[in-house]
Amino acid sequence: MATIREVAKAAGVSPATVSRVLNYDQTLSVNEATRQKIFETAEAMHYHKSRKTRKSKQKRLAICLWCDQDQEIKDLYYYSIRTSAQAEAKKQGLESQVIYPADPLPDPVALSGIIMIGYQQYSPDRLNEVKKSGLPLVFVDTDTLKLGYCSVVADFGQAMQEALEVFWGQGKERIALLDGDLDSNFDKNNLVDFRFRDYKKSLAARSQYDPGLSLRWKLHPSVWL
Repeated sequence: MATIREVAKAAGVSPATVSRVLNYDQTLSVNEATRQKIFETAEAMHYHKSRKTRKSKQKRLAICLWCDQDQEIKDLYYYSIRTSAQAEAKKQGLESQVIYPADPLPDPVALSGIIMIGYQQYSPDRLNEVKKSGLPLVFVDTDTLKLGYCSVVADFGQAMQEALEVFWGQGKERIALLDGDLDSNFDKNNLVDFRFRDYKKSLAARSQYDPGLSLRWKLHPSVWL
């Protein structure tokens, strides 16, 4: 198994740079090409951090939600995101801690990073608290790239388009959509289902949109269970 010094020599950088890159040091100023070269070299040379090092520096991953436990269990979408994040963290050897709105944010020293499920639903105080922590931060289900933060979002527009294309491929043109808006006391923004917008746009482009085929109503998440 290769050492940090051997990886550094092969990559043409200092051992300190290799160590900081492989430990995801956010304060290190290094170009992306060098960073990628270090990762590729370490992988090619089968470099692995020692068990002792991993154990001594093991920290937790905070997973923040905008809803409390009662609301979360009624929303299978957000519930599945949270549980999937926890399962993946466990596979990667990371501990995780779920943070609900009433819970204080753990000491940043004890954390490796923070996952925020959603964005607009959080209070300004909570968002400021998280941003000031200086920890690696990823938002899920909201595109925050323009705000300078990494994000993971599902491409529902592409999913809707592919679903429609399956029907079109079978010669079907009268395609109905059954969806609903969340009750305003659950979702304070009372957002219209964006999948409906994609459905309408795609069909309208083919002059096939029929308002009578869109069945919509106010839907409280409790009926999903």
